[in-house]
Amino acid sequence: YAIDDPAADFSELYNGNIQPDNDYNLSVNTSLTWQFDPGFYVQWALGRGVRSADLTEKFINHLSVGLDAYEYVGDPHLKPEVNYQTDIIVSKKWEVVHVYADVFYSYLNNYITAFVDTTLQKKFMPCKPPPHAKRFANIDQATMMGLEAGIGFYFARYFRATLDGGYTYAQNISWDEPLPEIPPFTINAAFGYKSGKVDTEVRARYAAEQKRVSESFAETTTPSFIVVDMAASYAPLDFMEINGSITNLFNTNYVEHLSRAYKNMGPNTGSLYYEPGFSFNIGVRFKF
Repeated sequence: YAIDDPAADFSELYNGNIQPDNDYNLSVNTSLTWQFDPGFYVQWALGRGVRSADLTEKFINHLSVGLDAYEYVGDPHLKPEVNYQTDIIVSKKWEVVHVYADVFYSYLNNYITAFVDTTLQKKFMPCKPPPHAKRFANIDQATMMGLEAGIGFYFARYFRATLDGGYTYAQNISWDEPLPEIPPFTINAAFGYKSGKVDTEVRARYAAEQKRVSESFAETTTPSFIVVDMAASYAPLDFMEINGSITNLFNTNYVEHLSRAYKNMGPNTGSLYYEPGFSFNIGVRFKF
């Protein structure tokens, strides 16, 4: 495949050589599971996964992607991203309790990301910051490691309580900085009640401050937050259900790190793209 009618500036950027290379991707995985009893197992998994760059990453030319104000420029010669990963998973179920944990380590070759290229001037509205564009590129070496764990209680027939969390540490070895767009340490908690007609749940989520950000990506830090949601449903009839929910119960001002800072006024203004505040909805659903 190739671009039928490439823009002159895109072709010039790569000296007229914009024909992508052929990719030959080989992915393989295996796992070994120890089943100690019907409710308890330990699993060790190994895998090699390969992902080719998509059309946006290869061919986009000074167009905005996502929620930041940067224009992005592709690279038709991006190499496939290779992920070598190992996981150790432990899961144990009792009559009313379920505990699980997953520890993983990942080594990445040719990781695909974008960076602010100060040799590329912004093409559209050049007088409005940021002045430069981002270009997709391969990172030779990178690593990720992390932990996900959780516990669930199911008691008094109708009640449930869950607690889980996760953290990922990701490092760009080649450029000696953190990888961009990595979520912070997060904890989720929920308490619910479910009977034949009624289903209710209160959910809380804590996200820590994310200070490990990529300078080359012009990524900004995000503060910690706690947000609480509620949901309930009632089925008075077999064919009818009344449901309602409250989002952001305490009207918290918070920023999701993966929503990115919306740097419409430039990368150093601290402008953040806040999530919606308190809201609720009520609905009725009929089953025919």
